[in-house]
Amino acid sequence: MQGGLTQGLGYALHEEVTFTPEGEVAQQGFETYRLPQAGDTLPIQVDLYEGAPSMGPLGAKGAGEIPILNVAAAVACAVANATGSRVQALPLTPPRVLDLLCGESEALDLGRIAEDW
Repeated sequence: MQGGLTQGLGYALHEEVTFTPEGEVAQQGFETYRLPQAGDTLPIQVDLYEGAPSMGPLGAKGAGEIPILNVAAAVACAVANATGSRVQALPLTPPRVLDLLCGESEALDLGRIAEDW
């Protein structure tokens, strides 16, 4: 479980692929693509609650991907609550959080989605 949460923190805070002006991927290795390591996290207590059954093919349930997906949403909600601004892009790098604090983040064009959705 700890590994999935650490991976989720990477998705929420660090991992991003960017491109050079020539259109090449800027991160060519782990020297430039930051992955979280065990030392980046603190011990986490997890309380599991059985919910409605969600059975997949052959009776299988998802396990590994579940903690990864929720971490980014939880971090984004916490940052939105703290800054009073809508979080619209991940990862939440320090410059992006500073833009949220200063009110300088650009709104995404979501014209196809109703504003009150």
